[in-house]
Amino acid sequence: MYDGDDMVVTNILHYENLSLEYDALMKKYDIKSSLPTKEESGVYTEENKKRLSHMDLDPESIALINVFAKLDFEKFGYQMVEKFEHQDGGGYSLEAKLH
Repeated sequence: MYDGDDMVVTNILHYENLSLEYDALMKKYDIKSSLPTKEESGVYTEENKKRLSHMDLDPESIALINVFAKLDFEKFGYQMVEKFEHQDGGGYSLEAKLH
């Protein structure tokens, strides 16, 4: 996405808003395309309803991710943490602060 401090990618879609941002990008370039819904794609079914999430990461895994993706967290405004607490997991935002 970046070459040093220069952004070299014109359009960035955020996974947490992929469907909405994809639709807006296709409209911007007048392209008739859409993503299938989770149900249509088979990603979400009753059989695989329970899936791993960020809440399942242990502190060691989070530390490795923080090292590997540090610049991505900083450039895109994602929040870095040291651990997730299941009782207060709602306090963490999966949203980028920069768009």
